[in-house]
Amino acid sequence: TYRLMPTTKIEGKCFARIAHDLGTKYLVPMWRGDTFGDSMMSYVRDYCSKLGITVDEGVRYDPNATEFSSEAAAFASRVNTAISTYGADKVSVYIHCFEEGKAIFSTLKAYNPTSWGVHWVGVGGLVLTDWALETDTAETISEKGVYGCLIPTPNPKLYKVQAQIKAKLGREADIYGLNGYDAVWILALAMNSAKMYDADAVKAQLPWVVSNYTGVTGWSPFDEAGDREGSNYGLFQVVKSDGTYKWAQIGIWDFGLDQITWWPEPQIVS
Repeated sequence: TYRLMPTTKIEGKCFARIAHDLGTKYLVPMWRGDTFGDSMMSYVRDYCSKLGITVDEGVRYDPNATEFSSEAAAFASRVNTAISTYGADKVSVYIHCFEEGKAIFSTLKAYNPTSWGVHWVGVGGLVLTDWALETDTAETISEKGVYGCLIPTPNPKLYKVQAQIKAKLGREADIYGLNGYDAVWILALAMNSAKMYDADAVKAQLPWVVSNYTGVTGWSPFDEAGDREGSNYGLFQVVKSDGTYKWAQIGIWDFGLDQITWWPEPQIVS
């Protein structure tokens, strides 16, 4: 199996770099207790340690749960303990979630998280979602919140394809749609290179094709497991604009350099 998405090895590195750039000395995480979440936290702990950031034991939750009162209480307690030890400006918190994040943030509201004064940082399923812009959630994550999300590397092919998609559909494609576009081209080029309609022959050509292919999502070869070796991440924040909450991009993380470029002004994206 080959994928055009990077692994948690890359995502965890991006997350740790964000925390470091924000001056974090102590991190309190809350994450999905599944293969994805556990892998992410393993890399986060490793990268943070290398950057001089201590990671709290944190709170691991059942991703199939619908009620999070005990997890919210434990998380709030750990955050307050960290604040009393390090000071709010040196503490970052992170909730690695998907749609269940809406229920988690709703439960956390009882602990007045907007008064904590800590950074909310990370990568995960809340980035660029509509539910994160709902008032209760947005008020919690907007202040000092920085979130990373996989983005395509800007290039002429990307601009051309997005313009064609927008003309036809009235919107631009997201990263998954763009990866799908590149996947079709990669397969076609591998079939052309193999000179035959044979699965094994095509498979043998895929690594070579990808290492020489720059598509709408940019360039990146496969690693030994068949996953994309890396990708840049956009840094996003929830901001209030014209009386409503919106997502804005505030910077970019370069995976090759492990370096963040912070933009002078937020750019509204949704």
